[in-house]
Amino acid sequence: MRSILTAQQNLARLYSRQMCTSTYAQSSTRISSSSVQRGLVVPYRFEGVFIAKGKEDFICTRNLVPGEALYGEELIFVQNEGGTEVEYRVWNPLMSNLANAIMCGVTNIWVKPGSRILYLGDDVCQITLSHLSDLVGLDGLVYVVGLSDVAVKMAEKRPNVITVFQKPSCIGKYRMVVGMVDVIYADIHSDEVHTITSNIIYYLRAGGHYLVYTRASNIYSTTRGKDPFAYHHRQKEFTPIEAVMLEPIDREYAMAVGGFRMPEE
Repeated sequence: MRSILTAQQNLARLYSRQMCTSTYAQSSTRISSSSVQRGLVVPYRFEGVFIAKGKEDFICTRNLVPGEALYGEELIFVQNEGGTEVEYRVWNPLMSNLANAIMCGVTNIWVKPGSRILYLGDDVCQITLSHLSDLVGLDGLVYVVGLSDVAVKMAEKRPNVITVFQKPSCIGKYRMVVGMVDVIYADIHSDEVHTITSNIIYYLRAGGHYLVYTRASNIYSTTRGKDPFAYHHRQKEFTPIEAVMLEPIDREYAMAVGGFRMPEE
């Protein structure tokens, strides 16, 4: 089984490298020492997420690409007990829906070191993607399916980001590249419900979880058919866990979290 997974990873990385042509080459920003902080960083309640303590507390992730900031975020250096330096990146909730959900009290994001994630969408948030890459580490993978130049550029610097330059609706075309995953993360629009649910059914392992950023009205409206996963809830394939309102930053949106083919308790 392990050899099959390794072969699939190698195939995925080969596919990703072929997509990363020189057209998309772009270096991350190396920030100046004036933007660097030294301080106390402690684990948060989600594995792989940390809190940087200071005049203000910030959530952060351990930087997979030391010395480089992607979007001008603060880098924090901490000396560990062994005398080596560990580098963290501040995760801005104003610029990432997932970070916002964490700050708004989501119970669990189900992403941890070693996880395999499928990120769906043409409009990929490079900030969320980069921190997901930090979270899963080199033992994990983040597959990105969509027509996203952002993801292609990021894959050049981050070996655990695998880009699949295909529309998420073309599910069968990337089956040889994308394996079964632990978590699916997606933004949802009214015309994409079928695409996202199909990817969940096709690629999310039994007992896995999905996090979907969507309009709150899609979840809370009593109008028949508004709930994007209503049919699958009735079929007991999708198990809704929680929906977190993203106020005050994003008042009209929520993060819907659920499980797929969950084992009976």
